[in-house]
Amino acid sequence: MGGGLFFSQCLFRSAFAWLTWLSAATVRTMHPWLIQFSASHQSKLRFYIALTCGCGMPREPPADVALEICVRFKERQVLRRACVRGAWGRAESAIPFFPFIKNQPFKMEVQCERGRFRVFLDGEQLFDFQHRVAPLHLIDTLWVRGSIAITKLA
Repeated sequence: MGGGLFFSQCLFRSAFAWLTWLSAATVRTMHPWLIQFSASHQSKLRFYIALTCGCGMPREPPADVALEICVRFKERQVLRRACVRGAWGRAESAIPFFPFIKNQPFKMEVQCERGRFRVFLDGEQLFDFQHRVAPLHLIDTLWVRGSIAITKLA
């Protein structure tokens, strides 16, 4: 695909969306991915965003999750973890600030670098997350759960 992004709807049900959108060429060349969301958190206290290897089931991501981000408003936490062959690793929670505001849109940029993902929110670095799933070209799906809507992928 020439290193660009491709996306197609894999499955969509109410508040759950799975989008296959990353090309293997994009992961290998380590171009950043920009994901813009419109947040509507009136009925939810948390939401999830994950980069996965495949679509998974209606309420669960697949067995290999390269990066799952869980935003919890009540606790003001941004948890992240990975799942390798069905086994979830320990969640990381340290962040320099809690950047999310209920009912406000946000832009998330995920940079896939050698050895880690680097995640920015609205232009500010939020965290780094070491790679646990290999090979990286298997990451092909953006998995979203909660009251948020994707408004742009680039």
